[in-house]
Amino acid sequence: DIKPPEVMINSLKQFPEEIIRYCNSQGEKPFLLALVKYYHDLGFKDLEIENLIVTQGGSEAIFWTMMGICEAGDEILVFEPFYANYNSFAKMAGVKLVPVTTTIVNGFHLPKKEEILKKISSRTKGILICNPSNPTGTIYTRNELKMLWDIVYENGLFLLSDEVYREFVYDGGKSISLLSFQGENLIVLDSLSKRYSLCGARLGCIVTRNKELIKLVLKFGQARLSAGFVDQQLAAN
Repeated sequence: DIKPPEVMINSLKQFPEEIIRYCNSQGEKPFLLALVKYYHDLGFKDLEIENLIVTQGGSEAIFWTMMGICEAGDEILVFEPFYANYNSFAKMAGVKLVPVTTTIVNGFHLPKKEEILKKISSRTKGILICNPSNPTGTIYTRNELKMLWDIVYENGLFLLSDEVYREFVYDGGKSISLLSFQGENLIVLDSLSKRYSLCGARLGCIVTRNKELIKLVLKFGQARLSAGFVDQQLAAN
């Protein structure tokens, strides 16, 4: 029940287009450029349009990434408690989620490296985190992220970071984006739904320096044609 930014509402009221058409499967250029500016403003100035693909919400970003990095029967580690729909996306993609338990005793921060390594098998393709976490609210430290970065590099895995709640940080805390680290096996999953109170617009994106992965998931985008034209027009503002 929180209103989106007024500039977005006004863009709908003054919508200039007469044709509500299919649009580019990667995303409309004005919206992609707006996303690039957003990430540049966060300090990630090396990112360009080629590093992004627009998705129908963060949900599609998660689902596509699972399908892009996994074959049926492969595994992804996830820290529980975790967002319940990760299970749904994994089922749809034929992926098995392997839970790594965290506890309220230390504020649901990550366990030691050796505990995470115990969960890795020959079918493991990646590790998925939500930072800040839904549902725990935990903000992972740079040391925790560096530990995961080390694990994925040492084991040839992908690291997926759901950063939908990036701006929802209180009490002087700071959320550190996975984009702060370098590597083509690092993938950020993002959404406008919470940040701008645009849940119904169904806009998200995959962000990665792995341009081959972007090309791969673009095939999924072409199969479903495009994200919403009107949605992207209002969000580009």
